[in-house]
Amino acid sequence: MEPKERLIIDNFFSIGHFDWEIKDFNILTGEMASGKSLCLKLVHFVEQIFHRNIFLTSISRDTFKKEVFYNNLAEKFNAVFHSANKENDFQNTSIEYSYTYLDTTFDLCAKWNNDTKKLEWNSKYINKRLNEWRGFFSNGNAPDAARDVRMQIHERLTHDFSSTFPIGVEFIPASRAIAAIATPSDIPDSFLESFIKGDKPFVLDFDDVSDKKVNKILHLKKITVKKKKNTNEKTLEAEALDGRKITPLELSSGQQELIYLLLLIRNLFQTSFTYGRTISVLIEEPSAHLFPHEQKETIEYIVSIYRELQGFDKRNKARFFVSTHSPYVLNVINNMLKKGYLIKETNDCTDETKKEQIKKGMEKLAFPHLTVDEISAHFIQKKVVSMINESENGAYLYQEMIEKISQDIENDYKNVKKLLRQLKE
Repeated sequence: MEPKERLIIDNFFSIGHFDWEIKDFNILTGEMASGKSLCLKLVHFVEQIFHRNIFLTSISRDTFKKEVFYNNLAEKFNAVFHSANKENDFQNTSIEYSYTYLDTTFDLCAKWNNDTKKLEWNSKYINKRLNEWRGFFSNGNAPDAARDVRMQIHERLTHDFSSTFPIGVEFIPASRAIAAIATPSDIPDSFLESFIKGDKPFVLDFDDVSDKKVNKILHLKKITVKKKKNTNEKTLEAEALDGRKITPLELSSGQQELIYLLLLIRNLFQTSFTYGRTISVLIEEPSAHLFPHEQKETIEYIVSIYRELQGFDKRNKARFFVSTHSPYVLNVINNMLKKGYLIKETNDCTDETKKEQIKKGMEKLAFPHLTVDEISAHFIQKKVVSMINESENGAYLYQEMIEKISQDIENDYKNVKKLLRQLKE
């Protein structure tokens, strides 16, 4: 049975209401500052609760006192979601997260408390287990106790959720072009800092980073990892199509934006997590600074990696979250949905001759497929709406505002053309 994951957001900064049933492949679009990144960062935060508060931090018996645990959680939340006036920003905020596997649900919620003037966190699942987890410190706070406690908590989670939770998360932020040329000390943004400090070295640890598909998208002949002289510091070096050797600083803005993103997801097959086998990959604006053709190639590559990961190891689960402003990306996803529907209809076809003809035709469709059952797609606004529509030819993505923008551009063109015609009469 597949787990069910849901995030309900009410009155959180720019988002009025969003009831999100999270699927294996998730698309968010919307106007600038509508809240796409907020949604991705909130998913990152709730899915990382055990990593942030238990597995990747120092713990003691006192960590699992109820007040201490939730205060630590609130402190980490406030470090990510900055607010100069919490009472004004969070007074009507409600966040409800749930992850259900079989008969067990992990829940996490936050609501504003008018008495304490705080956004307060709570979880029925955690409350039931805090005393048990404190009891795991049978030897007090001995040096090895924390390690043993982490393993016991992980065993409990594995028992409850069969290794589908906790979730390892890779967050690939916007403005990642700076990762090609900057060091963590230069970066005030925690997500960019984490990307440069953690994900960039992960990519540079591989001796062979050059990849035919990645090179094609980046318009490069070859990518290599080089060590700087007199230091152990590693960096990328690329060979342009004309044979020139170029440093990350000399890459174009589009290449800088893409190079670590593509190399990171290419190597997701090599990624492993000590705690849990499920991974969420959250990608902000993969189409930034790209010509439409490269936008098409990039989203197709991301989905192809997603497809490969689905069949790579059935014990591991990979889910993707993508935010975008690009109508080209949405159109390419529509093509993938159509292909997914075509595959389903072909498999159900009883005419064997026709089935073979269609299968041969599909071999020419080089792009991957998606199915409506594995995808969520939302337009982020004050009240978030789904973009998935059904038709007799399968599901497709559509949003009236995006269509209106195209119509407005066409109307402007017609009006200018009409005036030009009048001028020449």
